[in-house]
Amino acid sequence: MPIGVYYHPPLSERFWRHVDKSSSETGCWLWTGCKDKCGYGKVGIGRRNSRCHRVSWELHYGKIPDGLQVLHRCDVPACVNPEHLFLGTPADNSSDKIAKGRDRTKGSMNGTAKLSENLAVKIFNAVMSKEMTQAQAAKKYSLSDSCIWNLVNGRTWKHLNLAAHYAAAPTGQGREG
Repeated sequence: MPIGVYYHPPLSERFWRHVDKSSSETGCWLWTGCKDKCGYGKVGIGRRNSRCHRVSWELHYGKIPDGLQVLHRCDVPACVNPEHLFLGTPADNSSDKIAKGRDRTKGSMNGTAKLSENLAVKIFNAVMSKEMTQAQAAKKYSLSDSCIWNLVNGRTWKHLNLAAHYAAAPTGQGREG
């Protein structure tokens, strides 16, 4: 090979050198190469990185149709076993995530949350029972007035169904007598 010429192996060769088919009892083929912060394998194609489960799909089945995503049946981000992959729309992906309990957009799982579920309930009950005003709650817990207003008025923390819990609470546990 001439000096200064670099051999760049084909994608399939670079892909297979990082796949471990024996490491899992679940049948997952685990990507052992570089991974992103979510645990998905990534491999360079040209000047950009692609997720390895997508590469696996294309190596086994061909091009991914526009508008579709490659989803995991096994819920293992590093898995590249084509038998564990299926195509779906972004809506399918969201539904699958929610059905499998991986929805991190609600409550304290949301990266921007200022409250825990327990504190949201505590503040809601205190304001509704008039133990404190919304402004007092905001000051006590170092939160904005709008954060408390959104909580009390059901704009945020909807998944807790706070009004129903408050109505069902016995007197002395966040409810007036």
